[in-house]
Amino acid sequence: MNGGFSQSVTMPTTLLALIVRDSKMSISWVLGAIWNRAYSTSSVADDETAVKRTLDVWVNYFSIRILLELGGSALVTHTPVDGWMLAREVWYTAIVMVFFRVAYGRFRSNIF
Repeated sequence: MNGGFSQSVTMPTTLLALIVRDSKMSISWVLGAIWNRAYSTSSVADDETAVKRTLDVWVNYFSIRILLELGGSALVTHTPVDGWMLAREVWYTAIVMVFFRVAYGRFRSNIF
């Protein structure tokens, strides 16, 4: 039987790197948010508070990402850190998360 559910599934070789990078980003953001108590309702009370709180989380996120990359490079892979990729990733995260937090705060204020 070579088909249907018994067919083998292969993963692209680049998918693993994407999953690892996304996992590091998610873990870093959640840890930064927990440290700054960004999951409280007061953190999205208005646009200014949402932006300030998001930038506070972003600073911690950036610090954790740097530590994860340097630690992984020094202890696991023994390869240089791709600084351009890290900077681009962190920059895009700041833009997306500020927009998301402000939109969420506005949506939440219209519901309650």
